[in-house]
Amino acid sequence: MSFPIRFGIAITLLSASGVAWAQQVPVIPAECAATSNNCAVATQTGSNATATINQPGTSNTAVVEQTSVTGAVSTVEQSGSVNFAEVEQIDNGLSSVHRSTIDQGGDRNTAFLIQNERGSSAGQFSDIDQSGSDNYADVAQTGFADDSFVTQSSDGNSAIVIQDSVLNGVGFITNQTSTVIQSGTGGHIANVSQTQGILSNSYVEQQGDTNTATAIQIATRQDLDIIQTGNGNIATVSQGQILFGPGENIAFVEQIGNFNQSTITQVQSSSTNNARSTQSGDNGRSTIIQEGEPVMNARNNSATLNQLLGSSEAVSLIDQMGEDNIASVTQGGIGDMSTVIQNGNGNMATVSQNVP
Repeated sequence: MSFPIRFGIAITLLSASGVAWAQQVPVIPAECAATSNNCAVATQTGSNATATINQPGTSNTAVVEQTSVTGAVSTVEQSGSVNFAEVEQIDNGLSSVHRSTIDQGGDRNTAFLIQNERGSSAGQFSDIDQSGSDNYADVAQTGFADDSFVTQSSDGNSAIVIQDSVLNGVGFITNQTSTVIQSGTGGHIANVSQTQGILSNSYVEQQGDTNTATAIQIATRQDLDIIQTGNGNIATVSQGQILFGPGENIAFVEQIGNFNQSTITQVQSSSTNNARSTQSGDNGRSTIIQEGEPVMNARNNSATLNQLLGSSEAVSLIDQMGEDNIASVTQGGIGDMSTVIQNGNGNMATVSQNVP
């Protein structure tokens, strides 16, 4: 069973973010063409830059390019084999602070990291650690106070993180942070995009295998947690203020079972929304939509959706468009189905099905 999303808002959010999740293909520098062993290429322009490359493994390639005014610092260590790491750091000299670390202890990993500071009082930091093998990590940060952390200890994972505080050439004060941890037997996919400030925060942890998490946050004060412990789960969260704000959205998704799908959408002029979705059973489907039309503020809505351990093939939709609405759904049976739609103000709905 599928549910339509009014006004195509979720599609608008995705397209407006300009996200492209395609993986880059490593390009081996011409300087490395003559060797089949380790190769390191460091290019630094400007002043006070520091690049450290340590490759005790075999057949690794490290490329570091730094354009520095205030002192960019980058460290790359690859102790595994056939790894590729590329770091690019650019600062404009306005209180820029870059710290970049890539540590790849596994084999055949690929890591891209770009930090391009386009504002003042920047404090970017990024740490990529891939101890598994055949992993892909791609982090792009453009200030102001970006912080990113990617760890992939199993095999065959992909993590792409985009943090950009600039909209139409104008920089917004932002304190973005992003953490991606993917453990387990591997095959996880995590895509995170945080753009246009102000206080975005994201956390993704996937410990089973072949889980997929997509998190898109577009302005302003937001928080997001995705935790998937089972196998084959899919979680998608979209939060944003495309037109005007403020938006103080909070979303939480936890799927402990297997092959669950969860979607949370909070967009437009939705202020102080709160959404929560947990699925401890298997093959569950949950959708939470909290949105406002461009001329309407949808404020202070709260949605909680819980499909309990032991449930199977449960389906639930919560759709709220208004103010001060509260919806709570709990399902614990097999094949339970629930739909809650609240378009007015001050409504409260509680659904409980097959709850022990």
